[in-house]
Amino acid sequence: MARSLSPELRLSAACAMWPHTDRRTEAIRTAIAGPLDWPRFVRVAERHRVIGLVHDGLTHARPHVPPAIVREIGVKAATLVRNNLTMAAEALRLQRLFDEADLPVLFIKGTSLPCWRSAILP
Repeated sequence: MARSLSPELRLSAACAMWPHTDRRTEAIRTAIAGPLDWPRFVRVAERHRVIGLVHDGLTHARPHVPPAIVREIGVKAATLVRNNLTMAAEALRLQRLFDEADLPVLFIKGTSLPCWRSAILP
């Protein structure tokens, strides 16, 4: 028998819908209507790596969220932005080094690990 999704996971999934539309806003408001374990919600959002989408979704939908949870999500989202900018800067630095060495390189989604073409790759 399939288990139903927790209210915290349903809210995380609603916030993760993209782009932000009226449908997403309604999904967030519907998911938030029932009782929630707010600390668990934050843990679920972090585990599924959607804290940035959660921040955006809650910011646009403007449901009632406990102030301490709003602050915690805001801090985590701001940290995520800083970390992403740091990784983007490092990818740019590496790209320039590979360009200067005239080595083709491809950066793949996520934390960048350069993959260069070798005789093995087509």
